[in-house]
Amino acid sequence: MSDGYDTTKADFAYFKKRVTIWLKWIGLLKWNIHFDCAQIHDGEAETNIDVPGLTATFRLSSHIDGYDCFTKAQIDSAAEHEIWHLLIAKLQFLANERFGVTPELVEETVEEIVNQLTTLTIRGKKKSARR
Repeated sequence: MSDGYDTTKADFAYFKKRVTIWLKWIGLLKWNIHFDCAQIHDGEAETNIDVPGLTATFRLSSHIDGYDCFTKAQIDSAAEHEIWHLLIAKLQFLANERFGVTPELVEETVEEIVNQLTTLTIRGKKKSARR
């Protein structure tokens, strides 16, 4: 079993490139975007989002437990996954403001939607590659 993978400067640069491409493609251009590479204890990447301030920090983990390597395809998937979180961040923010809705339920629902969006785009990429 591997102790994990330490991400490289090249991994981080590629992550930033992919996030930036997704931001432009989806049209999320009003946001103030920052990038960071630091230890994340649960996952490959995360995004800290401040909806009222329209600010988001995309973070790539500096160490990923259980990985021997971190391929470009995996970095692409991590970047895309985080972009979907940004896309629905305002909805999540507003839902969390409602009485009677627990933050855990909102987070669970958001994660479900993000995973569905990621799966859809992966399928679309595979179809495009076959053409």
